Amino acid sequence: TFIGAEYSAGTIETTLLWETRRRRDLGSKIAVAAVSAALIHIVVLGFLVAALMPSALWRGTSAGTDADFWLGLIGVILRGGIAAAAVAAMALSVSTLTRNTVGGVVALLGYLAVSPAIGASLARGLRSYDLTENLAVFVNGGEVARYIRNEGGYFESVYHHGGNIALVIILAYAAVAIASGLVVFARRDID
Repeated sequence: TFIGAEYSAGTIETTLLWETRRRRDLGSKIAVAAVSAALIHIVVLGFLVAALMPSALWRGTSAGTDADFWLGLIGVILRGGIAAAAVAAMALSVSTLTRNTVGGVVALLGYLAVSPAIGASLARGLRSYDLTENLAVFVNGGEVARYIRNEGGYFESVYHHGGNIALVIILAYAAVAIASGLVVFARRDID
């Protein structure tokens, strides 16, 4: 909604009268969206952990929650914040391309819904480079699988790359979306 609301309300023209450097304007919007999404993710999950702790201590058990558990949980929350920042930057960039919040949301949610099915059936060789697969692997700290055909004709999963390469792939997707948004925003007439 950072940019879609400006387009629908017609305030984008006013913003561009104030700040005529379009790339700088959109870049600051992308930075704010990314940082906001990361902070919201981290705060909400931190609140969820804090809210569930009393029930775990009162009705459940906290056996096995040693320092490694807490470090792993903090790692997952922080990596999730980074992933949320990248997705927010991509969503804002796509919303800029479509001049509409709904366009950005539908494009990304549609991709996130359809890409696992396509990767599982049609494009198995490209599945290891899929955004959804790499987001899940990066947040969980696992490894991305790829499928190869064995002698029996069946597909078998083998590991392709880990979380660090998954982050690079996520950032590449974000960079392409951001660059596209910046180029189109800088060249498009605002009406």
